Amino acid sequence: MKVIAALLFRAGLVAICVFISWRSIRLAVADSIGAPGTIVSLARAIAIEPENADLVARAALVRSDSGDGSRNVDRDLERALRLNPRNSEVLIALGLRREFEGNLAEAGRYLQRAAEVDHTFRASWVWADFSARNNRPDEFWRMARRCLSLEPLGYDPEPVFDLAWRVARDSNNVNSKKILDLLPRTGPRAVQYLRYLIATNRLDAAIEAWPLALNSLDPSSPLDASALTEFTDLLVKNDRLSAAVRAWNQLVDRGMIQSGHLNPDSGVSVADPAFGYPLVQGPFGWNVTQQPGAFASAVPSMLRFEFDGNEPEAVQLLSTMAPVVGGRAYRLVWKYDSSRLASPKDAGFAFVLAKKNGDLLARCQPMLALPDTGSCQFTVPAARDYTAIRIELHYGRALGTVRIKGELRVTEIRLEFAS
Repeated sequence: MKVIAALLFRAGLVAICVFISWRSIRLAVADSIGAPGTIVSLARAIAIEPENADLVARAALVRSDSGDGSRNVDRDLERALRLNPRNSEVLIALGLRREFEGNLAEAGRYLQRAAEVDHTFRASWVWADFSARNNRPDEFWRMARRCLSLEPLGYDPEPVFDLAWRVARDSNNVNSKKILDLLPRTGPRAVQYLRYLIATNRLDAAIEAWPLALNSLDPSSPLDASALTEFTDLLVKNDRLSAAVRAWNQLVDRGMIQSGHLNPDSGVSVADPAFGYPLVQGPFGWNVTQQPGAFASAVPSMLRFEFDGNEPEAVQLLSTMAPVVGGRAYRLVWKYDSSRLASPKDAGFAFVLAKKNGDLLARCQPMLALPDTGSCQFTVPAARDYTAIRIELHYGRALGTVRIKGELRVTEIRLEFAS
């Protein structure tokens, strides 16, 4: 009896193995046939594996996505859902089809169920979008919050921000604080939102978002750094100079910008007057223009310009923006070493001071007129806030001279109150 039982046991194991192998081969064949994802290939695959939930769902979704609004597609989607009640794509397809038919109650149930079983972005976003389209603000804000709490690098949140602003506007409640409250307190989402506000020129909302973005920034992220310096650009462009100075100093404190602080009330209006830091991007950094024949490089405590005689006859070499106190008289002071120039007193170099809009404030005497140093006095128009002026260094070949050759070293450019 024991021998017979053993033989029967072994036979049963063999039968199970044969069945499993047969099923595996059958599934593999069906998957291979359905791989192209066409209606025909999927129909052939389903003929081999009629109870395969994935194949049934894929076939129904392909037909639905192709615009087939027939009841047969509905039945296929419903069958796919019976085979796998947690297939969020099928739930979404059924929900959108019911919405198209005007059955909003049933559409909402399908889409809500999809978001319940699938916590990825697509399911949450579809329900949020549906809620926005159909005047369900409470559902929208809840799902928008969920969307913005998902993996921050997994998708672009800009559509969520766009939709949130549209819902707020359509409900006559354009409350940027409500949108800001959707954001997680940590992670990159706040910086992403700030970047969106800058791109859409929403200045007041960007100012509200700034503290959260600043507190959640990643100092090692170039994208974070660019967004935060772009914020200071936006403030300067909109004549919010006090806020721009404050933001600049905060970025310096956080190590996002290697520069000095600004304090216009104390006469500190140039962030790096002695070139003690690398050249930085941003409105208050030194911006050099690289031109054929004219090369600029920063070394500790010096900005060096090299000319090979092939530079343009007129070129702007250097510029920065300086926040100053309205109605005050100032003096621009510079120090230099021109001993390495072929013409150490070349009259082609001169500083130009202008308003932010380009209107001229002063055209200084030639830079090299006095040995090693020079100055230029001007008065800033009255203003309620700080105002921004442009400091530019120009070269233009003077009449009766040849183009400059050699090296000009600039060791200091600063502003000070004129007595």
